[in-house]
Amino acid sequence: MTRKAQPTSGNAVTLMDVACAANVSRATASLVVRGSPRVAAATRERVEEAMRRLGYVYNRSAAGLRSSRSGVLGVMLPGISNPFFAEFLEGIETVLQGAGLTNFLVISGEEAASEGRILRLLFEHGCDGLAICPPQDMQATSVQSLLRSGLSVVQAMREISDQFDYVGPDYAAGMRLAVDHLAGLGHRHFAFVETGFCHSATRARTEALSAALGALGLPPAIILRAPAPEEDGSGLAEAIDNLRRDGVTAAICFNDLIALSLCGSLADRGVRVGRDFSVVGFDGMAMGQMVRPRLTTIGIQPRSIGRAVAERLVARIGDRQLAVARTILPVRLIAGDTTGPRD
Repeated sequence: MTRKAQPTSGNAVTLMDVACAANVSRATASLVVRGSPRVAAATRERVEEAMRRLGYVYNRSAAGLRSSRSGVLGVMLPGISNPFFAEFLEGIETVLQGAGLTNFLVISGEEAASEGRILRLLFEHGCDGLAICPPQDMQATSVQSLLRSGLSVVQAMREISDQFDYVGPDYAAGMRLAVDHLAGLGHRHFAFVETGFCHSATRARTEALSAALGALGLPPAIILRAPAPEEDGSGLAEAIDNLRRDGVTAAICFNDLIALSLCGSLADRGVRVGRDFSVVGFDGMAMGQMVRPRLTTIGIQPRSIGRAVAERLVARIGDRQLAVARTILPVRLIAGDTTGPRD
């Protein structure tokens, strides 16, 4: 006999109400709301229809108390003004949605002083794990706090400890691609425009650039610091203009945002980017292909990195005994219009 759902007047609809309305057991209804693949499609549809009809809302907090998990994963980023991190977050969210999880985003900035407060916030909210792109010079005390907490941690693009999983792009291959591309166009003297922040990604790219130039017998790149996003970029363009008189014909930038800013500032000075001077970015953001001239860049696939980070974090939470892994993802050259033959 079909069971009828009879939620008590004035009370919230319960999972048992849903089970009765769908003519299934409470255990089966629970599997559906938790996204288990063990439920037949027809049964799942029947339960989901009952949930919609009754207005049932899954209480994740209560479920977390029962399972000792919150279903929330922390994501700690240095900022979100760079669209790269928006694409990275989309990759994370794709995986979390599929796993029935949600993210708790916190912004550290690049100031190490704020990280202790942020970590306490994550601990207090009972996050099951943390995907972290660490701020520059993250304090040893904060690293020790993470280790002592027992929290599942995956590092993204920057490394602070070999005791945590890491996912990032192949920086060395990326710099080789950039240098080989420019050298193939006849360029011999380069500038490298970096952020001025001291973290592992800066060191990795700087060292990789030096190795790539050395392998071709080319002189070291001249290092320049990019202005902060809120600063005027004309000073950098002026410095590049001066270097052009000394024979520098191309610049490799730490990221696409710097490269796009440089292209705009050079254009304001009458420099034809891609003809008078070549510029290469390092991100592969979608917006780089929407502007004109289209940006030549190293595609490190931010969405793919985000997906890989989230997949590793979900796996780590499911099995704390997994060996620590270092995952390096492939990169590719995206040839646009901001590079061309040396005059």
